[in-house]
Amino acid sequence: MNSIKQHNLLVVVPLLFILFSSLLGTASSNVNYILIKPYTVPSFISNVSYYCYITMIVLLSAYGLIRLYNSSRIPVAIVLMAIPYTILLIWSIVTMSDIFRYLVLLVSILLCPIGIAGIISYTNTRLLANLLSLLLLALLLISGVYSLLNFPTSPRVSGHLNNPNLMGIWIFSTLIVILVFKNQIKPMVFWLYIILSIILVILTGSRLGFILTVIATLPLIKTYRKKFFLLLLFTTPFLFFLDQEINFRVFEVSDAVSDSGRSVFWQRAINCIQQQPLLGYGMEGQISCVGTGNVHNSYLRIAVMIGIPLAIVFYSLYYISIFRFYKTSKNYYIGVYFLILPFSLFGEDYIAGFASPFFAFMVFIIALYINDQKYNNPSRR
Repeated sequence: MNSIKQHNLLVVVPLLFILFSSLLGTASSNVNYILIKPYTVPSFISNVSYYCYITMIVLLSAYGLIRLYNSSRIPVAIVLMAIPYTILLIWSIVTMSDIFRYLVLLVSILLCPIGIAGIISYTNTRLLANLLSLLLLALLLISGVYSLLNFPTSPRVSGHLNNPNLMGIWIFSTLIVILVFKNQIKPMVFWLYIILSIILVILTGSRLGFILTVIATLPLIKTYRKKFFLLLLFTTPFLFFLDQEINFRVFEVSDAVSDSGRSVFWQRAINCIQQQPLLGYGMEGQISCVGTGNVHNSYLRIAVMIGIPLAIVFYSLYYISIFRFYKTSKNYYIGVYFLILPFSLFGEDYIAGFASPFFAFMVFIIALYINDQKYNNPSRR
């Protein structure tokens, strides 16, 4: 009986990981941004979450290393994904720039998922699924409150995060986690989360987040056509008549590059690549050459940093690992996540950003993949 209680208490670990991951990127020091969005998560919460997240990465990676030493096998897909991140770490050491970032990225990919999967394997999965769904639902509702408070000055929903695009990708990432556990979550909580997440991702105006969400939920839409038809029937008039200033830019796909300002950064990045195609500008090349911390395109950012030849090697190995994850996944939604993962890299620098929910959730989903290899989840259908 004590053993069961002890194992149930371990549920707290993945819950805290998801909580701290969801609070990454919540505060902003940009004055103009604060004027536009007056209600934000206090900066100390963002700072505490960041340090707690890094601490958990270190501890879970250490546990992952212990499990690996004690005969736990590391999946081939993870090894394949770790190799390109090793390239980034070596290049950061060679250029003596941003070494900590790329060390954390490599450790996060290679060892942290093994540690998280180990913790999950000792927990009651149904208990974890339901507590996780309640935690994410609470965060989604809090995001809704922040969005309502900021709506007069910021019609594009960004919730508790610091920009709408990050909010869109966070919703997509959490949705994947919810879908993975869908057979173990209470139906009312599950459908409430699905409905709220779809509405909020539309209101973020994030085309990337919206497209990824639609692709991820297509099987669900196909299976529950009537429910989604009723949802569409109810929400469409509500969204259009609630307020004339609601932003529906997610449907304006043709303007995705021109009206977002990405084309400016992309052109600068292309110019930088043309000037230094072989070796790149180092691990902080996006700042020193492009002049921004976010190029809004992972493919261009990697090429700017390490040059075209190494970028080709990096993405060749990365795609091989993604394909391996997809082919060997026993859970349908985990497989779908990895299948559409490369598309998410076109709009943002997520591949090199460990301090955002996207990368943290990818680490967690890899942990679910590992756990799924040992305990086949019947949701792959």
